[in-house]
Amino acid sequence: MINFDLAFIDFETTGLGFDSEIIEMAVITVNHQNLEVLEEWSVKIKPNYLDRADPDSLAINGYNDVEWTDALEIKPALQMFLQKTSDKVIVGQNLCFDWLWLHRSLFENGMLASMKFESGKLYYQSLDTVSLAYSKLRNVPGIEKFSLDELTKYFGISRLRAHRALDDARATYEPFVKLLNY
Repeated sequence: MINFDLAFIDFETTGLGFDSEIIEMAVITVNHQNLEVLEEWSVKIKPNYLDRADPDSLAINGYNDVEWTDALEIKPALQMFLQKTSDKVIVGQNLCFDWLWLHRSLFENGMLASMKFESGKLYYQSLDTVSLAYSKLRNVPGIEKFSLDELTKYFGISRLRAHRALDDARATYEPFVKLLNY
């Protein structure tokens, strides 16, 4: 595990229910030795069922028809995501959420076999910044939860656009580095 680079991921969805879908994803790859950013990537995804989307979620994510004009279909976006994360340790904030959407989307698009846990595929171990934050900050007065908002405020990290995939992936990476050295 220590020989794999890291891939900080984030997904934005049309809601929290199982009838929702991914509308944006991002990956920031980081060198495992010096923790320097190697690449940033994000993509917008065309929703197939916008009529089922939660309006509050769309407002939070900043969804609008103009920005999503050139959005990709989900399958090519997933293929690109798998290429970007191949042989990387996945890192996420509350990773269970994104992991669930990833598995579901891969399954629905007949791509679950693409995740085979072997060389050249998605690595089977992952890291969650919530767990890391809990282990390092649980006794710090004033910290009550370990959300991205709470962590970025605690470490004095500015966020440009919360609930946008690339900005949230950055907001996951920066506290992660600070927590490792805490």
